[in-house]
Amino acid sequence: MGDLIGFLLGDLEFALARAVTSRLDATSMIRMLRYLAAISLSENHFHKLSPILDKIDYVRDDRNLIVHGIWARNSRGTPLAFSLRQKAPTPTEVVAETFDDSRMRTLIHTIVALHRELLLVMYEIGWSLHEKSAPPPPEEA
Repeated sequence: MGDLIGFLLGDLEFALARAVTSRLDATSMIRMLRYLAAISLSENHFHKLSPILDKIDYVRDDRNLIVHGIWARNSRGTPLAFSLRQKAPTPTEVVAETFDDSRMRTLIHTIVALHRELLLVMYEIGWSLHEKSAPPPPEEA
């Protein structure tokens, strides 16, 4: 998302784009991308990007819990991720969620698919023409 922000801000150099986005969380990047896309992209490209951003926002909390959570297993061996950041019902409680194999695989598949969809839109709007470090375009499924 940071690369797309840099591109939409006028093809910023990598280091400058990184300086702009390095302290932004996913929520802020999604908000910034929506704004920049609305003023920079054609209506067609905006309408392709918008649902991808919706889906990224939808999986954001699970992704953050997986990446930043504290991991353990319950008595049945199912992985649990604990979060000190999420709001618990009371100040003396901690939030935890189970992540069984099916849930993890579904989330991983979703994130990989969203990354591919985002790259396809980026290439469609001309990112590869401007980005010297652009990865090769994803192959069509």
